[in-house]
Amino acid sequence: MARRNLLTREERERLFLPRTDHFSIIRNYTLTVEDLDIIGKRRGPVNRLGIAAHLALLRHPGFGLRTNSDIPDAILNYLSAQLGVAPGTYGAYGQRPQTRTDHSSIAADYLGLRPFTRADVAHAIELAARAAMRSDRGETIARSLMDNLKAERFILPLPDTLERAGLAGRARARKRAASEIVAELGGSTLELLDALLINDPALGMTPLAWLRDMPGSPSTKNMNALLKRLRFIRDLGIEPAISLETVMDLRIDKIETVRHEHLPQAVPVRCVR
Repeated sequence: MARRNLLTREERERLFLPRTDHFSIIRNYTLTVEDLDIIGKRRGPVNRLGIAAHLALLRHPGFGLRTNSDIPDAILNYLSAQLGVAPGTYGAYGQRPQTRTDHSSIAADYLGLRPFTRADVAHAIELAARAAMRSDRGETIARSLMDNLKAERFILPLPDTLERAGLAGRARARKRAASEIVAELGGSTLELLDALLINDPALGMTPLAWLRDMPGSPSTKNMNALLKRLRFIRDLGIEPAISLETVMDLRIDKIETVRHEHLPQAVPVRCVR
C-alpha cells in the first residue's frame, strides 16, 4: 500500500530548504556581533566559514548543517562576505568528520538548542495534533510543528520525521473530532447510524448505499429523490448545531472531505439543516 504524504514536493521545498531570495538571506543569515565573536575563535578561514554555516542553518530552516549536506551558494557567499573570506575555502571544510560534529555541537550550545531524539517523537505528534485541530492543511500542520519545536529549542529532526509526525498528528486530530461528535449523540441515534450499514430489502441495498446513489441530472423526479434522502437524514435526529458545539467548524469541513474521498456522492453534512 502506497504511503500517504502530508506535503507536496513544492510544500517540502518551501518548508525544508533554505530560502535564497535576497530579502530572506539578509533576514535569516545576517551574523550578529556575538556570532562573529564565537566564529572568530575558530582557527583558519575554513573553520570560521564552516561554523558560520552551522549557525546559519540551525537558525533557518532549523536542521543545521548535516553530514553529507551542503549550503546554497547564495547563502555561502553572504556569509563569506561578512567574514571577509573567499567562498571557495568552504570546499575544504569538514575533511575530518569530527570537525563538523564538534562545530555542530558548539553552534547548538551557543544557540541554546538541544537535539531531537526518539523519545521526543510522541511530543511532536501531539504538537501536530493540536495544529491539526485548527487546520487540516499539511503545510500548515508541518509549519506549526516546526515553529513549536524551534520555540522549545529543539534542533529540527529530519524532514521525513516531521512529515510522519504530522501525518500521525492529523490522524489523531481526526479521531478526536469524530469522538467528540459521537459523544454528543444519543444511543438511539447511534443505533440508527449503525443501521445505515444493514441491507434494507425495501431499498435493495443498504441505506448508506442508497444515500450515495443520488441522481445528478436536474429534473423534478431527481429533485424529489434528493428531498427524500434529505428527509431520511433529518429523521436520524442529529442536531445540526452539533458541529459548532463540539468541535470547530473546520474539523467538520475535513470530515466532509474525508467522507467525499470514500463516499463521493454522499449528502453534504451542511445540507442537513
